Amino acid sequence: MANLTLVTPIPPQTVVPGEVFAVSMHVHDDGANFHWTTAGFTPKGYITVGTVKLEGSGSVVNAGGGTATVAWTAAAVTGTTALPANSWGTIVLYADPTSGSENRHIATIFARITAESIP
Repeated sequence: MANLTLVTPIPPQTVVPGEVFAVSMHVHDDGANFHWTTAGFTPKGYITVGTVKLEGSGSVVNAGGGTATVAWTAAAVTGTTALPANSWGTIVLYADPTSGSENRHIATIFARITAESIP
C-alpha cells in the first residue's frame, strides 16, 4: 500500500504557544481523491520537538473530496508538555485506520516554535 500525497504541498509552519494551530489538507491516493470514509481512515497528526510529542485532533471536511483538518488546542501547545520555545520540529500527518491495517503517511512538515507566546 503506497503512501498518500498532498495535492498542494504544505510549506514549513510557525506554531505560536497559546494559539490554536491547525493544518488543512487535500489528500490523494494514487492520483485520485482519498475517500476517508470508504477507505476507513481518520486524519491524525502530531507535532514533535525534541522529546515532546503532541497529538492533534483530526476531522474530515469532505470525505469523498479527500479534505481534512488536524488541529491542536491552545492548551495542548502550552500545557505541561509545552513545545520548547524558539525551536524546530516536525508535523507528521497520517491516515489512521479504524481497524485492520497500518497507518498511511501523508506528509512530514517542518515547524518552527516561536519564542513569543499568547497568554
